[in-house]
Amino acid sequence: MASKTDIRKLSLVTQIPAMQNPSGVSDEVKKKQIANMNRRMTRKMTVLPVEVAKLFGAQNLSENVDDTFDEDDEDNEDDESTEDSDSEERSKEELNDMFSPENMRCLALISHNYMKPAMKLFVLANKNVLRRFRLTGTATTMKMLRSVFGDDPNVVYGPTCSSGPLGGDAQVAAQMCMEDLGGMFFFRDPLTSHPHIADIESLARLANVHNIMTCENPTTGLMLINVLKMATEEKRPELIPSFFTTLESPCVKSYQEEQNRVSASVAGNPIMEARHSSPYARKLKAEVKASQLKEVVAVQAAGAAKLSQEAVNNDNPTLQA
Repeated sequence: MASKTDIRKLSLVTQIPAMQNPSGVSDEVKKKQIANMNRRMTRKMTVLPVEVAKLFGAQNLSENVDDTFDEDDEDNEDDESTEDSDSEERSKEELNDMFSPENMRCLALISHNYMKPAMKLFVLANKNVLRRFRLTGTATTMKMLRSVFGDDPNVVYGPTCSSGPLGGDAQVAAQMCMEDLGGMFFFRDPLTSHPHIADIESLARLANVHNIMTCENPTTGLMLINVLKMATEEKRPELIPSFFTTLESPCVKSYQEEQNRVSASVAGNPIMEARHSSPYARKLKAEVKASQLKEVVAVQAAGAAKLSQEAVNNDNPTLQA
């Protein structure tokens, strides 16, 4: 830190007027508040700002802030540091155990044939992040992963599913429903028709239903891999919650409420049906009744026309021939 002589040479003290405090709190009050702060916070969070403030003209701050901290906290410093170090070690061990691949849900990698080269480049560029997860995916993509990682003993693999057209996408979706999938890189080919398009759409839909972290192209993959990197390096589970707990789309609750109303109506309880029927349900029932009525009217009209034609034929034998 610059000495007073250096500061005078720069003429900072003499040229910059003392800072006015808009809150009306005196520097002496601030000094007492700072002195009462926990020592662990003051060294970096308080002493340096005090010196910077003095540099810009706040001349009334105490010159002995460090001494004040030392006098107030000297007696309890050793005990607090020991307790803090023990708790920090325990928390680090818990977080490390929490972020082990075996304790997190799987990360799936899937790519269509023309997207496999892009997936391989993506894996090569980000293998140091991917190795922190338990990896799963369809057969061909998993084979590519093993070729990239080789015999690395630190890489943990989850289930290897079948090829996509043979049910692999459905297997990944089932793994998601079984609460063992936290995220998915699914590089889809948008220019090629797929015989298993129903499975592809089902997998994408269920990823939204279960609210897992997912991406469908390399650009969104780059965004997701950086989040995974930050979460695992800084041990921040809140950044990747779907790898630790079961989530769901916000619309699931509304769907379940509607299903409960349907169940109540099927049970034949008119009171519950009236209590839980929604405007949408009433409108749907009215539309169904209207369509059924139209069908009945059409059948009756067709029957009447047939009877009329038969009567005409009976009155005119020549028409029968």
